[in-house]
Amino acid sequence: MTIPELPKDLIEEILCYVPATYLKRLRSTCKGWNRLFKDDRRFAKKHYDKAAKQFLPLMSTNEELCAMSVNLHGTIPSLEDATLFLDTIKEDKKTYYKILSFYLDSKDFEIFEFNSDSWRFIDDICPGLSLLYSDQCVSLKGNTYMFAIDDLSVSLLKYDFSTETSVPVPLPYKSRSFEAISLSVVREEKLSVLLQRDKSSKTEIWVTNVIDETTTKVMVVSWSKVLSLDLSPDLKIRYGESFLLDEEKKVIMIFNNRMEEENKSEDKLYIIGDDDNKATQVYTIHGYGPAVFNYFPSLVQIEQSSRQEEKS
Repeated sequence: MTIPELPKDLIEEILCYVPATYLKRLRSTCKGWNRLFKDDRRFAKKHYDKAAKQFLPLMSTNEELCAMSVNLHGTIPSLEDATLFLDTIKEDKKTYYKILSFYLDSKDFEIFEFNSDSWRFIDDICPGLSLLYSDQCVSLKGNTYMFAIDDLSVSLLKYDFSTETSVPVPLPYKSRSFEAISLSVVREEKLSVLLQRDKSSKTEIWVTNVIDETTTKVMVVSWSKVLSLDLSPDLKIRYGESFLLDEEKKVIMIFNNRMEEENKSEDKLYIIGDDDNKATQVYTIHGYGPAVFNYFPSLVQIEQSSRQEEKS
């Protein structure tokens, strides 16, 4: 007795719910599936809308991008592997993408548009404010968030690339200086900030509950405190150190930079939870400026501009 083949539409509907990393392993199964996963933009869009979101921690340092697998289920957290994901980070020219360029000590702002392959100057995006920490910018739902400061306090600044406008976003509490401050994104859904008011304060991790996108002056935002850590003096968190939050397990992954012997810089990756405030070192990097961030694997490919397609 032969087993009847399932209708093609039903097969596609089932595959739409399978995470992208598993689908890519099935590309060698048959030529039809290979074409479906690799070249079919209609299926890629449908899969993006329906598949379960699967997030993968990435680590960048020394122009290398590595995928990480972190084990949080054992007695001691560990980094299972750190494999090379990309050799160098290259920017491919795409149609509807823009780059915002600025210097912290200047009010000169420029936008690069990939579809026109050109730079242009734009108005001051933060009148009355000064931007802080050019390496502390994150993207959430098509908007970029960064730290800014005025005469009274530090806040976030949201920049909307579609309208090329910005609006301040208040932090959980007002302060003009912090012992430590850093910014991250939780599963492409929420903003997360690490705050330590002064040396005697606990290190706090906050996440956004609600962000009101309707205002054009000061955004209305609601924050919740997820972690309050009383860290060892040996683990001194500094400005802008990269971190990721697992809100469900209430742990963070964070890089901590320190100067070792002979003035050599060393970054250590720690996993810290709220159960005992213990920081477990899982990785060491001898380099400069490592970062950890979430990556959402997807079948969607960014279309090339017509000019770039002609060149290729």
